[in-house]
Amino acid sequence: MNQLARQLLILEPILILYLIYIFWFPDSNRVWSLALALPLLVLRWIAYGRFLSATPLNGFLLIFLTLALFNIFFAPYSRGNTTLTVPFSNTTFSVPWAWVMIGRPLLGMIIYFVLVEHIRHYGVKSSLVLTVLLGAIVAGLALVATQWNAKSIRLAFIIDMLPEARDLSIAPGGFNANEIAGAMAWLAPLTGALALYRWRPRILQAGMIVTFVALMLALFLGQSRLALGGVFVALTGIVILLIRRGYKQWLAFAGLLLLAVAEGVLVFNIGAPPAQAERLETRDEITVNRRLEMWEQAGRIMIDYPLTGVGMNMYRDARVRADYPVTTYERRVLPHAHNEFFQIATDMGIPGLLVFIGIYGAAAYMVWQCWQSGNDAARIVGVATGAALLAHALYGLGDAVALWDRFAFVFWWVLGILGGQYVRLRQDNVSHEASVISN
Repeated sequence: MNQLARQLLILEPILILYLIYIFWFPDSNRVWSLALALPLLVLRWIAYGRFLSATPLNGFLLIFLTLALFNIFFAPYSRGNTTLTVPFSNTTFSVPWAWVMIGRPLLGMIIYFVLVEHIRHYGVKSSLVLTVLLGAIVAGLALVATQWNAKSIRLAFIIDMLPEARDLSIAPGGFNANEIAGAMAWLAPLTGALALYRWRPRILQAGMIVTFVALMLALFLGQSRLALGGVFVALTGIVILLIRRGYKQWLAFAGLLLLAVAEGVLVFNIGAPPAQAERLETRDEITVNRRLEMWEQAGRIMIDYPLTGVGMNMYRDARVRADYPVTTYERRVLPHAHNEFFQIATDMGIPGLLVFIGIYGAAAYMVWQCWQSGNDAARIVGVATGAALLAHALYGLGDAVALWDRFAFVFWWVLGILGGQYVRLRQDNVSHEASVISN
């Protein structure tokens, strides 16, 4: 029985890929699929005598779920009830819509613990293969299905050469350039740093390089300046920490300098026709002013509802927009506060913000442990995941992929890779100490 349980647990990553697909679509009944995680807990208990591995994140995740339950009952705004259909029957019943909102964070936690357990027992390599596949899919979607906007107009000579596929069932109408850039802000530094290690087989390293280049191309064409800025800072750190001093490091710095110059030409409209430059400058000014207004209203929400915020994913609700208006968004959907820290505070109050910061703090601790105590591979994984989180956090200062959004699973994926490497490293160190003592 023990051996059978262990063999079945090998299939865990397949399950999370299935759940990611199910949760991509806005169907309330997707929450039933989370029940598929329950047999995994039973199998893990049979196989290893535990439900979950201990990591520095566990306490923060438990507090987050507790706050989410508190939020359901006490948040001032609510979308009322939604109808769920019991699987394999025609029975329906109503539940508060907020219960459905917990689904994506729960999915994220399942992703986190599945990756932690898988890496603990089978090593990091198979999870990195899936990460490369994920990055390649996101890069491909960004290149063919992005809703290019005015910021990309000077790159039209490249964009026009790309195929277009905005009628995909997973993204009707295509992806907002800033939204998918938020996902790539995690994945580009991650794959870029991982590509610096000589993984076996070598095709894995080659896949990382190709995926990194594709992600950087898509980021540059989409011109999410916050994402590009965050990735640039993260890549600079990667070059300093992971490439030895010498001509290779200087080549890497030269590449970053070239990227910075190219971006500066676009940001400052150097060489653009005067009329076009004026339109772009006006657009940038309006964008900055609206963000300031969004942050001001987010601050008002935090003052008015410091313990609960307005409710999970309620910032976009029409009633919230009416009470905390932002110019030109009185009747349009404003999906988030364009700052991830303000966003979690408006959704779940100051306690939610503190937990969110705590998750980043726990992740930073695990990165440090990988760097201090790990071998070359562990240090690469630690730096790669830390750079990914840093890049996206900088992007998140002026934009957002909220925890309730479809691309939020990438956040948990990165945390899972980091948590798995941390637990694996700690396990190896304990085994080494035991061996030394026994000898």
